[in-house]
Amino acid sequence: MKKEAGIGIGIAVIIVIIAILFTNADDLVVSEIDEITSEIEFENPIQSYEINTKCELMLIHLDQVEKDGGAWPVDENELNQIMNSKGIEIQEREKDFDFTKITSSDELEKRGTVLIDEMRWVVTDYAIDYNSIDPKFKDYVHAMLEYSLVDENRQTIMEFYNFVPNDYTEDIECGKTLHEKYSDKLYDFTKSLFGESTADRRHAEIKSALYG
Repeated sequence: MKKEAGIGIGIAVIIVIIAILFTNADDLVVSEIDEITSEIEFENPIQSYEINTKCELMLIHLDQVEKDGGAWPVDENELNQIMNSKGIEIQEREKDFDFTKITSSDELEKRGTVLIDEMRWVVTDYAIDYNSIDPKFKDYVHAMLEYSLVDENRQTIMEFYNFVPNDYTEDIECGKTLHEKYSDKLYDFTKSLFGESTADRRHAEIKSALYG
């Protein structure tokens, strides 16, 4: 049975990285799986996806936030298997590294950050595959896994949440559903970025575009 939950990246990944750096592979408890891959075929011209518009992407994101605070739906058990497998792969790659060459906590932190980022991209690819998201939205999916306005994600997150009428009318049915469920959240975001008058004008333009 699949255990579905939302996923955001943070302390769980850090724990995995600590295990990679300081635990022997034989000590890791890993579920047996036949074959796991995080490679996704992005360039198949006949590939179709369930999530094809920004509206559809925002809808599944906000639905998951409402459900459990996660960024995207995932199969938790399957993702844990993939993370464990990737952890062992990194450990094998890192086992010959001489950590005595690291002479400061800053150097150790930088090395850990590189490994953590590698694991985050594994989760990004998995979330895209699991939810059948068009890979053109990869940057949005990755940024929202952080779900915070850290410098490297700030612009992408602002771009994702900054909905204009065309984002609703690209898929009218999705646009109406998104507006009915989450117009208050998106209004508040627009207000925080551009002020109340802009948010009011945008809200009126969106209603007009959707309902005439």
